[in-house]
Amino acid sequence: MSNPEQQQLSAVDELLKQDPTEGPADETMMDAFSVAPTSTAPPVEDQEDSLKLLKDCFAGYGSPGNFLSERLALQSSRDEFAAWLETQVGRNHAVDYLDDYVKWQGADRGQEDQAPVLTVEIQKFAFENCSRNGPVQLHKAMLLVDQYHVDGFLTKLEPVLIRKAASAPECRNLVIGLRYQRQTGWNMPLSLTHRRRLLLRSKANAPRHGPVPNFDILYLKGHSRVVTLMACLAWVMKVFPKLVPSLQEIQCKAIHLSNETDELFYNFKIASRGSIREPPSPITWVYALTSLSGDSSSVINLWNSTSTRADKLQGGKYYTVKNLLDMPVEMRTVVLKAANDMGSPFTDDNLSSRKLLPNYVFRTTKAPRQSKWNNAYGTVTKKSAILAMEAVVNNFLNSPKALRTKPSKQDLEERTQLCALAAALADEVVQALPDLQSRWTARIRQADPMMEVELSSALQNKSDNFVPRNAPSS
Repeated sequence: MSNPEQQQLSAVDELLKQDPTEGPADETMMDAFSVAPTSTAPPVEDQEDSLKLLKDCFAGYGSPGNFLSERLALQSSRDEFAAWLETQVGRNHAVDYLDDYVKWQGADRGQEDQAPVLTVEIQKFAFENCSRNGPVQLHKAMLLVDQYHVDGFLTKLEPVLIRKAASAPECRNLVIGLRYQRQTGWNMPLSLTHRRRLLLRSKANAPRHGPVPNFDILYLKGHSRVVTLMACLAWVMKVFPKLVPSLQEIQCKAIHLSNETDELFYNFKIASRGSIREPPSPITWVYALTSLSGDSSSVINLWNSTSTRADKLQGGKYYTVKNLLDMPVEMRTVVLKAANDMGSPFTDDNLSSRKLLPNYVFRTTKAPRQSKWNNAYGTVTKKSAILAMEAVVNNFLNSPKALRTKPSKQDLEERTQLCALAAALADEVVQALPDLQSRWTARIRQADPMMEVELSSALQNKSDNFVPRNAPSS
């Protein structure tokens, strides 16, 4: 760990020693959790070059939002970016901007046409933990950037629908709770990730009154449009001519919703409007459900009871969502990251099989009931399930784009069975050759053809005398 990061974590430790009646300031929390920003790309004049480099840049971070989080990790970086936007874009003096929450006006659900238009400056929009729909998908981001170069940022016909963050001081409660752990001797390791999350919860739950802070306003609809725009500007640090007038008048409407489930359903109901927005996919459902505090099943049942037949979450899509929620976090992360990239091997159908999940046992009549093939060699473990998803992704990405095909449900099940065998054999191999396991597993993860041929042959024959032939990973 670098010295700056050690200093940042020491700052968190100091916060935990404070008197419980004292709440940490946002700025202190920001300094404690920030990381060094990445370098800024040079300005790009040509639209085609800009799009190509943006695609490479966003893909490297997984999404425009992730790029912004890394690029603007320090409070000083955010202040600098906000000041730069104010200078470059400027204000239209004929427009009354939403610069104070006292001006916040909205309308109830179903009365959107009656909601007054609120004009918001670009630097007032949030880019972290700001939408129930998860990160912006890369293919959608590139379509949006292309539009911005041609038409500017258009909101008059389709305003951004916005909301305020909750006001509960959750960060303060977490700090007090962590302090309680230390005082009572409850020894639960506090990871670096958990400590950094305090920042996000602090920013997301600070009281909303008075002047509107930078990067504060959240979304009901328009998250992809705004976050992609901000990432584009942060990357090139240049406002293109078409954008300037449109950025001076970003039109929004505030909608009053009663709770987080109502907010989620409202977003899904309007998700099919517009030329780029799409109906909620299983991936969108998973991001949304993991952001809610309630029971996922009851939320889905409530949605189905109030939706048209076409909009109901049922059949293969339902089982895909259920499987994703039941996956170990590490396994689900592999799937979600791949689904957000430019092209993914996963579909609503191939992820709907329960055979992909840990504890499933592939059984065969070719071997006795007590055989390893009906037990250890056929059991899906957490390790083998993650390995299977990684192998599927790597096999897909390593193929030429023109030859890439999405595996069927049966293909994914067979891959999972193969990786169950591979993981069990790896545990046997490590007992004899400890340094061999990592190389063995790496070849499976990379979908090594030679390894797969041998393991597939073993699965076909299911001989009780099978051993890894000549240690193929050596």
